[in-house]
Amino acid sequence: MKICKSGRIYKSHGYSHQIFNVLKSLEDYQVFEKIILQFPCSYQFYVCGGIVRDAIAQRKSPPNDVDIIVTGADNSRLFNVLNRYGFIRQSLRNIFFKWQIGNIAIDIWRADDSILNNGLPTIANALEAFDLTCNAIAMNLKSREIIDPVNGIEAVKNRMVDIIQISRPENIIWRILFRAIKYASKLGFTLTENSKTYILKNVYTLKEAPVNELSALYFKIPSNDREKFDHLLKHVTGKNVII
Repeated sequence: MKICKSGRIYKSHGYSHQIFNVLKSLEDYQVFEKIILQFPCSYQFYVCGGIVRDAIAQRKSPPNDVDIIVTGADNSRLFNVLNRYGFIRQSLRNIFFKWQIGNIAIDIWRADDSILNNGLPTIANALEAFDLTCNAIAMNLKSREIIDPVNGIEAVKNRMVDIIQISRPENIIWRILFRAIKYASKLGFTLTENSKTYILKNVYTLKEAPVNELSALYFKIPSNDREKFDHLLKHVTGKNVII
């Protein structure tokens, strides 16, 4: 491991091989690899989130989507190339594209739209703005280097869900609490003590969350996982937080 400006880079742990094998197993993924080659070398594409976490944890469940962050991207060129290959632009405020290959959705964001507090648009800064350390790991699709600025690999190896506690708008904190409980119950991971304290401190935001948005997220959880979600939520908060 070495420390550099772009975060922790792991070259010798074999995780990149595991992640790449999962990507190669996806239907028509090679088409996306060809799309990446349409861009200059300054464009760097990173796969991150659940597919990276699950590959490191050696979970066998098939992914529902692939999250990609791109750095060094010019808006118009990114749009023109991705649009030509059928990507749909989902947001006007941020540059966010979605593409369906088989049963898998590929979602792409620019690092510029992922960072907080006017930080530089690097992959490390984008990952540091994630909500959970276990999801804040990325692999460069060209170099296969793994970027891990918040010790996400350690969290996955120890089967822990740890909330990244940085200053955030209050109206999104309830989503972070929800996702922490969801992933801990779904993955069978343990919430860190710091995360439990954070949840207890901010549990009021769940009660004040827009009912339609909270319900929509809750009912996206597979029915057989909702009982585990409810049990963990009550266990951590000591209360019946009504969804």
